[in-house]
Amino acid sequence: MSNNLVLVPVLIPFITAILLLFFYKNLRMQLALSVLSVLCGLTAAVYLFNVVLGSGIQTFWSSNWVPPFGIILVADTFAAVMIILSNVVGAACLIFSFSTIDMGRTRNF
Repeated sequence: MSNNLVLVPVLIPFITAILLLFFYKNLRMQLALSVLSVLCGLTAAVYLFNVVLGSGIQTFWSSNWVPPFGIILVADTFAAVMIILSNVVGAACLIFSFSTIDMGRTRNF
């Protein structure tokens, strides 16, 4: 069975990157979108972890192709913990970067 929830931790940063391209001049909006994205990613990661604990290993088969030709994403307990850990580290880096870099220097990025 294919579960689309496995794809969500990949899609959230991808969609956020596309949205941030539209707000390249508005630093406050970039900050708000980045924080919202990290919080959504962390929420999705914790929810995926709960689903994996409750229902077992989750898979996502792209295009329903069989394994030698298709890409299969798998979420087990270890993968879900690593997704949570990467989101926590990403949130810490985001908060640290926006709190230590002044607005004059952020225009260069």
